[in-house]
Amino acid sequence: MQEQYLNPLKALNYANLTEDQEERLREFEKQFNTDFGKQTYFMVMER
Repeated sequence: MQEQYLNPLKALNYANLTEDQEERLREFEKQFNTDFGKQTYFMVMER
């Protein structure tokens, strides 16, 4: 990935998600992978 995209990420931290939010993200990730035939993983960051 290009530095112009990676540099802004350095100031971010993993988001502190509630259990419900984590479960919703897992469900979204699973559905996305099923729909598109991928093995993609999502992470949530916050400033």
